Amino acid sequence: MTLEKRLLISSSHISHVWTVHVRENPSHNGMATKYPPLLVAKIFDPLFFGGKGADAFDAFLVRDINLYTEVKAYEDLKHFQGTVIPQFYGLFVAALPAQRNRPVYILLLEEVPGKDLYRILPPHVAERVCLKHKEAILEGVLNLLFDFCECGVNPMEDMRPRNIILRPQKHVVSEAQFCTTDSCPATRKIDCDDLHLVMVDFESIEFMDEQDRTWNRAHRQEQVKDLKSRLLEEQWLEVLHSANHQPPTQMSQPMDQEPAERPPKLRKTYYQGLDLQLHASHPPPTPASNTGLMKDSAIRYVKPIELYKQSIAERTVLPSTPPALTITLEKRLSTSTRRVPHVWTAHVRGKPSVNGETTRTTETEYPPLLVAKIFDPVFFDGEDADLFDAFLVRDISVSSEVKSYEKLKHLQGTVLAQFYGLFVATLPTQHNRSVYIILLEKVPGNDLYHILPPDVAEDACPKHRDAILDNALNLLFDFCECGVNLQDMNPRNIILRPQEHEVSEAQFCTTDNCPAAHRIDCNDLHLVMIDFESVEFMDEQDRAAIHVSRQEQSEELKLKLQENKWLESRMLCV
Repeated sequence: MTLEKRLLISSSHISHVWTVHVRENPSHNGMATKYPPLLVAKIFDPLFFGGKGADAFDAFLVRDINLYTEVKAYEDLKHFQGTVIPQFYGLFVAALPAQRNRPVYILLLEEVPGKDLYRILPPHVAERVCLKHKEAILEGVLNLLFDFCECGVNPMEDMRPRNIILRPQKHVVSEAQFCTTDSCPATRKIDCDDLHLVMVDFESIEFMDEQDRTWNRAHRQEQVKDLKSRLLEEQWLEVLHSANHQPPTQMSQPMDQEPAERPPKLRKTYYQGLDLQLHASHPPPTPASNTGLMKDSAIRYVKPIELYKQSIAERTVLPSTPPALTITLEKRLSTSTRRVPHVWTAHVRGKPSVNGETTRTTETEYPPLLVAKIFDPVFFDGEDADLFDAFLVRDISVSSEVKSYEKLKHLQGTVLAQFYGLFVATLPTQHNRSVYIILLEKVPGNDLYHILPPDVAEDACPKHRDAILDNALNLLFDFCECGVNLQDMNPRNIILRPQEHEVSEAQFCTTDNCPAAHRIDCNDLHLVMIDFESVEFMDEQDRAAIHVSRQEQSEELKLKLQENKWLESRMLCV
C-alpha cells in the first residue's frame, strides 16, 4: 500500500491514521483479494506513543490492548460492516526497512464517504443547532450504540462526535430546509429523516457478557430515553472533548439492585442558578508526588460511591464567621482539562456599583461576571482515571494554580486572568462535603481553538501562524523567567483579546483563503494564557539558564511546534 494523506483522529495514544492506495498483489493467503482503490490504514506504532499521561503507560501493552479490542469488535459486529461501521479488511504487519525492519501492526478499513459530526458541526457551531436536529442525531447515535451493545460491544466510553460519520445525503440541496429554525446551522445541511450514521474507532470498548446483553435488551427503551436526556443536558454535540462520558449504571446493573446510597450526579450537583457560599481558604499542602499517579500496588477501579464517601469524610470544617461572598452559577464552560475542574461563569451576589461595572461585597469589589473553577474529585474523569488518586490530583491542581498566580501576580489582568482568590464551599444537599473553588477574571475574547478550529486552522497562512506562535512562546518564556513553566500550552488555553480596530474590510495578510485574513491583525495580538494546573516550578538556576538561552530555546521549540502542527492540534502538551 502507498500512504496518501494523514488524517486527524480522536485517539491520543498509538494509532496513526492515513488514507492509502492498495497496490494489488496476485494473492493473499493463497486467495485473490479485491480492495477498493482507497482505504484507511490505522498504524499502531508504540514508538510514537503520545497523549497526556503517556509516561504512566506501557506503550507496547496499550498497542496490544487496542489491537485486540479493535479486531474483536469488528469480528463481533461483522454483520454491521459496510453499513453502520466500516468494512474491515484485516490486520497486517509491516516492516520498516529504514529502521532495521522493525515491525508495526496495521488495520485496513473502508474509507467511509461523508464527514464526521465534529467537522460538520464544530463545537462553536453546534451551540446554535436546534433541538429537532440535536434529538434526531442523538437518537441515531444511541440506536447504533444499543445495537452494538446487544451484540456484546459497548463503545460508550469513546462515543464522541468525531467518531460518528454522516454518509452523504443525496437529496440535500441548497434550497431544502430541514427545520423551522433559520439560525440553525444544520437547517440546510442535514435531513433529520435520512440520517445514515457510521461509527468508527473501536479501541476503547467494554465487552459485555450474555447476562448484561440480555438485561440491556430488556431495558433498551428506557435506557435510550435516560441517556438521551443526559447527553442533551451535558451538551454532547457541543463538547470539545467528549470521550469521557461513562456508561450509565443501568447498563450493567438491574434497577432492583440499587445500592442504599448512590453517588450524586454532576448535573444535579452543579447547575444554572445554584448559589454557593464561599469562605476564603489556603491551598492544600503541596503533595510530594507531582503526578497524582497511584502506586502500582494500589491501582484499581475506584467506584464513584467510594469517592463520594471519601469526600464526605474529608470535608472541611468551616469557620463560624460569615462567608466571604456568595456566587450564583450561570453557564458551564467547555474546558481543556479532563480531570477535576468544572468551570462556570458566575455572578457575585452583592451591591452593584452605579455604572454596573463592579459588585461590592462587605470587603471586596468584584466584576459582575467571573469564572469559577470548581475542583471536585467526586467527578474525576478521563480514560486513564484508574491510574490516578482523584484527591491527590485535586491537591496538585489547586496548589499549582494558586502558586502560579502568586508568582505571576504582576502579569495578572494583562497576559493572564486576574486572580480573585481560592475559596472553599460546602454542598448542603450532599452531607456538607466541601470543594475548592478558584475565582478568576472572565477574560473578554475567544480562545484560539474556537477562533481557528483544527479543520479551519489547516488553511491559516504562514504569516498568521508565525505571529500567533511567536506571541504564545513569548508568554511561555516570560512565565519561565518568573519560575513558572507551563506544561499545557494548548490553543484552547490561549485567549485572543478583542482587536479594537478590526473591521470587515481590513485584510491582514495576502493569502485570500486564510481564515484569519479578515479576523486577526498580526500586529495587534493581545494574548492571555489560562489554565495553570499543569506546571513545573523552576529554581533560580534554571530561570537564569532560560534567560541566557531564551532566544535559542524559543526558536527550537517553535520549529518543533510547527512540525507538530500545533495550531491544528486538539490536545498537545509542550
